[in-house]
Amino acid sequence: MSNKLKKRLSQILLFVLVMGFTFFTVFEGQDLNEILDSLTSLSPLALIAALISSFLYVSCEGFMIWFMFASHNGIKGFFQCVGYAFIGFFYSGITPSASGGQPMQLYYIKKDGYSFSKSCATLTVIAAMNKFVLASVGVVLLLFFNDVINEVFYGHMGWYYLGLIIVVFWVVLLLFIMINPDLIERIAQALLRGLVKVHILKDSEKSAKAIHGFFDGYRDVKKSLLEDKKKVTYMFLVSYLQRFFLVVLTYIVYRGFGLSGSSIQYIMLVQIAIMISVDMLPLPGAQGITEFLYKRVFEGVFTSKYLTASMCVTRFANFYFLLLVGILVVLGKAISNHYKNKNYVLDK
Repeated sequence: MSNKLKKRLSQILLFVLVMGFTFFTVFEGQDLNEILDSLTSLSPLALIAALISSFLYVSCEGFMIWFMFASHNGIKGFFQCVGYAFIGFFYSGITPSASGGQPMQLYYIKKDGYSFSKSCATLTVIAAMNKFVLASVGVVLLLFFNDVINEVFYGHMGWYYLGLIIVVFWVVLLLFIMINPDLIERIAQALLRGLVKVHILKDSEKSAKAIHGFFDGYRDVKKSLLEDKKKVTYMFLVSYLQRFFLVVLTYIVYRGFGLSGSSIQYIMLVQIAIMISVDMLPLPGAQGITEFLYKRVFEGVFTSKYLTASMCVTRFANFYFLLLVGILVVLGKAISNHYKNKNYVLDK
């Protein structure tokens, strides 16, 4: 068994174990018949609307990939880029700290014949914008809605502070990489020389040129963005819209159960606070802690009758449903590549 396959199996095993533990914790001591009764009261239209909102959340990233790649990488297919977004979500969902998403996106993009360096730079820009949006909203909540956040988190504010600090750290790191490609290249070249000096790598002019070519792609993307302020503005607007689709989902579920009394603004505020708290935690899909915080902070919004049922619907719509779509895209790409390779061999 190859090391790559062993790594992939270990990631899947960890995901399944965390998912199993989460399900056990969520449903332990619960009346399953009562939960099922509550679920049957959910409006089918609300469930469909929640799934559409969730789908649009990932599709927004696909749009950003397409919007950026159309000028930098020559990719013209919008749905092809939406596919890359779902591949990223799937691998982010099954790996700790969402670490597997972008590497696998790059793998498929490169496999489709597009520039690796420009693709890496483009995905870094998109990731930085997404994290910046999350961090900026998190800071706004802390400054202007601190009383509300403290009230709903009562005793669990540490999760919010931790999540916000990690997200801000990643924004700073990604911006540093984007703004200083020359410095990062010098560091990479120095590291290469150091590895050659201690005989870990062989002296290779080809490696040095590859590193230079890689960062040239970064410089091209950076230059293009600096010259096109409108594109940057559109990207930020889509990033905020993307987050809206995800946080409004909980309100759709809330209304789908026939509940009222809490405003859409309040529910969205609470949901974005949960997202900030769990976004970068080292668990596949932030499973376990997301459910824990959901039940804590939405206890006063959903009645006890609908709390667990609403959590099941919300998590299915914003996570497991997207994982299912993601794995279908991955399987579709695998089948497509298999037949392409087969036809290539037959042609030869």
